[in-house]
Amino acid sequence: MNFLQKTLAKLFKLTPKKRANRRYAAASQGNSLSGWTPYTTSADANIWSGLRIIRVRARDLYDNDPWIKAMLKGITTNVVKTGIRFQSKVKMRRKDDYDIPLNQRIQATWEAWAENPAWCHTAGKLDIYEMQRIITSSEFIAGEILIRFVYQSFGGSPIPLALELIEADQLDDRYTVRVSQETGNQIRMGVELDNWLRPQAYWILPNHPGDIYFSSTKVQPERVSANDIIHFLSPEGMRPGQTRAVSPLHAVMMRAHNLGGYEEAEIVKSRMQANVSAFIESEFEDADQEDEDGNPVEYFEPGLIRKLLPGEKFSGFNPTSPNPNLIDFVKHFLRAISAGMDVSYYTTTGDYESTNFSSVRAALINERDNFKITQDRLIRKFLKPVYHKWLDIAYLSGALSLPGYEVDPSFYRQDAWYGAGWQWVDPLKDIQASQLALNIGLTTVTKELASLGYDLEDVLAEKQREKKLYEKFGIPYTFGEIPQQQPPPIQEDEPPTDKKPKKVGF
Repeated sequence: MNFLQKTLAKLFKLTPKKRANRRYAAASQGNSLSGWTPYTTSADANIWSGLRIIRVRARDLYDNDPWIKAMLKGITTNVVKTGIRFQSKVKMRRKDDYDIPLNQRIQATWEAWAENPAWCHTAGKLDIYEMQRIITSSEFIAGEILIRFVYQSFGGSPIPLALELIEADQLDDRYTVRVSQETGNQIRMGVELDNWLRPQAYWILPNHPGDIYFSSTKVQPERVSANDIIHFLSPEGMRPGQTRAVSPLHAVMMRAHNLGGYEEAEIVKSRMQANVSAFIESEFEDADQEDEDGNPVEYFEPGLIRKLLPGEKFSGFNPTSPNPNLIDFVKHFLRAISAGMDVSYYTTTGDYESTNFSSVRAALINERDNFKITQDRLIRKFLKPVYHKWLDIAYLSGALSLPGYEVDPSFYRQDAWYGAGWQWVDPLKDIQASQLALNIGLTTVTKELASLGYDLEDVLAEKQREKKLYEKFGIPYTFGEIPQQQPPPIQEDEPPTDKKPKKVGF
């Protein structure tokens, strides 16, 4: 304290306040936070205790809750749509041009295998595009799914490789070993890890533990090398060192369940009140009377007129259902559920009431960014590993002739994937924005087409075929040709002048 402060303190007998202990308010132990005592456990410890129940509850919500089903179907449809397509992009060894004949041969061989369920799926039911939908939905329902490489020819396939989709339930989450005597590795919830927590193997039950034929049979999990497994799991909310994944629905599960219970309670209340027309009050204790037909007095039917017994009076009934606040209450819950799953309220409900173009556009742009992230993960974590494994087997089996592949396989692993794009929210404005970005060099035609799910090479080849077909029938082909805009010609009878026109008045 300086001299002036000391003088004022003596004059007014002021004492400096003690400084409060500096700490986070969130770490305090006041009355309002006394019941908030989370555990300081690891990610795997948290998951181990709730993995199964969260997974089965998520499936139950998907099976029985229309909002959750619509939301997850919207996610899967936006991410996969008709399927993410493959394009081979191998270049010539001494030129920068694409090796078109080789790419066409690789692509044709891939499509013959990937689009034939009898060849690419061990059960012979799913093609590669249907697998994409199941993997995406499994990520959002169960949190994870396993894809196993099976090196065997199915359905007469020339390439001895097929994929097996395995539900997360078969990855034995109860099989946990501190140190394996055989390998020295640790096993956490069915995943065998080395000292760096890198997966070495997966311990998979031969059958689903909930199968009606095998649920009572005690079976031991089978050890499958990690080289033969793709553990596709949701990374949202994952912590370092986490081994398994839980359903992303865990954050909204309680709200969705409570909302369903609330709606059911409102329906039951409305049905009960709809069955009550009025009450009859009586001064007597035992006033239960029957009419001449043996019906109780409180029995009502349309158009009924009945006289009351002595000592009884009529009391009307004004039901409180339907609840006028029901819609706003339900909307509040659905907005919270949608926010927790990173989707728009409109995708979950299809409700565009009281909206405008700007709000819908902003919601869709943010939502599509999340869809792109999920789409990119599906490409990087599933499609690319599958294609690279397929290319290895196709070369080794002789289905594809790839000179020098054993020396440099990366030369042939030049692949691009195109998912179906999203429609423009405002086509005219979006096209104009793309054209402006092209003109000033902020983007390329390749990127603009890729955002819509198209490949430039395919588009140009198709335009060339169209042009030849138009020429064959003698029709001019002008599509895609931008006419040069010339300034309007100056009329000869109206020479240019700098003079201002005179005002004409009356």
